[in-house]
Amino acid sequence: MNHIRGNFQAQIDKANKLYEAASVAEIERLAQTPTLEAKQELFNKINDGYFGGKAPFGEPIEIKRIDDSSMQKVWSKMKKASKKDIGTLFGIKKVGIGSGEIMMAYLVKNLIIGGGSADVDLNLFDMKAAEKGNFKPTDKAELKESFLSGEGFLYGWRTGTKHRGVITIAMEQLKALYLSIRSSIPELNPETPAGKKAESDAFKGEYADVVRAIRDLHPIEVGPKVSFDLEITPEEDINVYIQGNLIGEIKDSKTMDAVKSILKRDSKPLKSFKDIESDLAKGFGNIKGKFVFIQTSGSNKETGKGNKNVRGIFYKDNLPSNTDELKIDTVTQNLVKVKVKA
Repeated sequence: MNHIRGNFQAQIDKANKLYEAASVAEIERLAQTPTLEAKQELFNKINDGYFGGKAPFGEPIEIKRIDDSSMQKVWSKMKKASKKDIGTLFGIKKVGIGSGEIMMAYLVKNLIIGGGSADVDLNLFDMKAAEKGNFKPTDKAELKESFLSGEGFLYGWRTGTKHRGVITIAMEQLKALYLSIRSSIPELNPETPAGKKAESDAFKGEYADVVRAIRDLHPIEVGPKVSFDLEITPEEDINVYIQGNLIGEIKDSKTMDAVKSILKRDSKPLKSFKDIESDLAKGFGNIKGKFVFIQTSGSNKETGKGNKNVRGIFYKDNLPSNTDELKIDTVTQNLVKVKVKA
């Protein structure tokens, strides 16, 4: 009998999850639809489904643009509700939709979300045009959930497709730097236990150990890789050749001077971590786009498990272009993740 009850309960749980998924999918559709009718339906559906028919945050507000002032108005509106209600609203999402997107569409009457693979998460539209049935986007921004470090940096988020080119270049430069200097740093030398672990992690796309070892190395100069051939003579002297050309005997100081000259000839500075980080910041700064950051806390930042609290909203007209305000946070899954000053 208990087995039958267990199976029955499992079926009920499965049905409830399917119903919830279908409900959130409909909420997503409404949050993406630029009509006042759809926005009103979204408002009512969330109130009925999550807040017992009440509107804990009051009526949606209208904003003229996405900027720091308007985002603080949204935050002031949110703070009037309980932490529990804020957490509930923030948590309404489905796969492919970032945390907080539906929340913003619910709170702002003339805002819809991009959703799916869209580059832009938040889209503001003209209310008067919407009343006439015409969708006219007036402003847009990316939305990121983030954590706030003790040093005042927003971290734990990743950039979108617009920044992929800049990240790819930085990743290639970091790999080149690592491969060029790892043999000379005990923490990275594959012959040492620490270096072997760093190499194994780097192969998987995880560069935490590498970043720690190279972060403060500046400047860096690496000589060229040149192949020399050695030949022992009948007189048991050793001759040094390069590309088949005799340089001289190894015991001759002039030969060694020539070898050093060849090695130094093509030596050039290698981009250090500091250089790579600076180029990355400049690249990000040149890509125009607004960012809204929802600061959260209270859950495991790696697993996402645990209760999550919304702590504030931060706004950026553009990502910073300097390393005082934008730094490399970590390199994971072969991707460079950055942090910005709040």
